[in-house]
Amino acid sequence: MVSPVTAFPNGLSSYGVPLIGSGPILTTGKVYFVSSTHVNASDDNVGTDPGSPLKTISKAIGKTKANNGDFILVAQKHVETVTAAAGLNFNVAGITIIGLGSGENRPVVNLTTDVLATVQVASADVKLVNILFKAGIDALAILLDVN
Repeated sequence: MVSPVTAFPNGLSSYGVPLIGSGPILTTGKVYFVSSTHVNASDDNVGTDPGSPLKTISKAIGKTKANNGDFILVAQKHVETVTAAAGLNFNVAGITIIGLGSGENRPVVNLTTDVLATVQVASADVKLVNILFKAGIDALAILLDVN
């Protein structure tokens, strides 16, 4: 199976530094893939192979290491549902989460069910790029809680 990020099934590297696709990801940390729509997606996967991604951003965050330069690439059309306070918690310092796609194809984080459902950023140097956040209920108290 050809990777959705690069035409090379095992990616590219230059002097030991992984180069994912042709984008801005240069890291000696790990790169994790997340997709709620991929046929092989499972939170039991390792997550470092785009052909076997993790199913949730939460699980990917749990696999990262603080200040290691780890990236999480979230597939276009991915949907993550948050139903509780700090239901999605970016609690690992120094990670970068990048959503793939554009417009309505961007990954979506839906906050639903409870007015206290929140996305929490509880660590320093967390970078979120190209993720669409949507409130699925009328009276959401806090969408993004940055500590």
